[in-house]
Amino acid sequence: MLGQMWSSNDESGEQTHNLLVMAGFALLLIAAFVFYLGSTRSHWPVASAQVLTVEVRCQMRAHSFSRYSGRPRAVIIGCDQVERFRADNPGRSWTMTRLYSGDVRVVRDGNAVTVEMGLGRLGGTPRVGDTFEVAQNPDIPSDVAYLERSLTEVLVGMCVGGLGLFVLALAFFWF
Repeated sequence: MLGQMWSSNDESGEQTHNLLVMAGFALLLIAAFVFYLGSTRSHWPVASAQVLTVEVRCQMRAHSFSRYSGRPRAVIIGCDQVERFRADNPGRSWTMTRLYSGDVRVVRDGNAVTVEMGLGRLGGTPRVGDTFEVAQNPDIPSDVAYLERSLTEVLVGMCVGGLGLFVLALAFFWF
């Protein structure tokens, strides 16, 4: 009986070790992908962008104490429908957030392209005519990103990679 107990603990330890190794390598793969995206975007040329249209939608978030409710936790509707939505759904408390998007004209080296993008990162309420800078993919001009996005992706990639290394170290040195 004592032999069986040691054998089951060895199997459990080996399973834990294998699980940690797989999780560590998965985290390293995810980190490499996110780091690659961020570092690639950091080399894209900077382009000038001007807001052509602004569309405002409202996101309604339900405050619920149950994680397992079958209803959606967030709904996006027209802002003119917020009061009606709250009246139709009185059983919950709702928080409204305005979401801004619109058409943006992106110009680099005299070439212009119009793209639709979220405008929430501009700070404040975006208006038609506002200008800002974006990073533009030199191969696909309609592929644009906010400048700080590449730095954020690089930092997230580094953090996830560090977590992956920690999990691998845990697997090899603890178990």
